[in-house]
Amino acid sequence: MNTSLKNYRKAVEFPAKNRVDNLIFNAGDDHAKIIFQNIFRNCDDKIRLLAGNLQNEVAKSGDYLDSLRC
Repeated sequence: MNTSLKNYRKAVEFPAKNRVDNLIFNAGDDHAKIIFQNIFRNCDDKIRLLAGNLQNEVAKSGDYLDSLRC
C-alpha cells in the first residue's frame, strides 16, 4: 500500500473508531474499500446500503469480503 493510501486509511479510521461525524471523499476503488472496511468493522448492529451496483472491483476484493466477516 502506498503512502497516500496509508494516510487516507488513517484519516478514515479515526472518525470511524471514535464515532465522529465526518465527510470523507471517495476517489476510486481503493478509497471505497477503505471506507467500507471501516463501516463494517465499526458498526454496532446493522448496516443498510443503498447502491445501484456493487458488483465491481471493490465488492470482489479480498479486503472487502474479509471485513464483512468481522
